[in-house]
Amino acid sequence: MNKQQEFLELFNPIKDNLSRYCRSVSYSYDDAKDLMSETILIAYQNFSQVLEKKAFLSYLFTIASRVNLKKKDKANKFDRIMDNDYAHYQSIEESVDVNILYKMLQKLPPKQAEAIVLFEVNGFSLDEIKEIQGGTLSGVKSRLKRARESLKLELNYLKLEKKSEVEI
Repeated sequence: MNKQQEFLELFNPIKDNLSRYCRSVSYSYDDAKDLMSETILIAYQNFSQVLEKKAFLSYLFTIASRVNLKKKDKANKFDRIMDNDYAHYQSIEESVDVNILYKMLQKLPPKQAEAIVLFEVNGFSLDEIKEIQGGTLSGVKSRLKRARESLKLELNYLKLEKKSEVEI
C-alpha cells in the first residue's frame, strides 16, 4: 500500500470529526476550511513519521490544535467575535441553537473552548486531550470545568434575557 492510500484509509473515517472541530474553533467558514486544509497538508507531509497508526486521530487533532493556536497568536484575533457565516453548513448546523453555541464557544479562552469541543463533541478521553493540548491531566479537567461553568452562566443569562423580553 502506498503512502496516499494508507493516509486516506486512516483519514476518511475521521474526516467529519476533524471538520466539526475546525468549524467549532474557527471564526468563519473560510477559516475552518483553511484550518482543515492546512492540517491535512501538514499531516500528509509528515505521515511517514507516524509510527503508531492507532494514534493517527490524536496526531491529526494535535496538528489542528497547534495550527489553530498559531494562527490566532499571529493574527491576534482573540477579541474578535464569530462571524455569522454558517450558511454553507448543512442540516442541523443551520439552526439558531448551534450558531448560539458557536458564538458562546468563541467567548471562552481558546484552550477551554478546544477542550470542551474535543471532549463533548468529538468524544476524546481526558488523556487524549492532554496529549493534544499538552500540560497535565488536572489542567485538562480544570479547563473542562471552567468551560462548562462559563457556558452554563452564559446560557442562564440568555434564558433570563429571553424571559424578560417575553414579559415586556
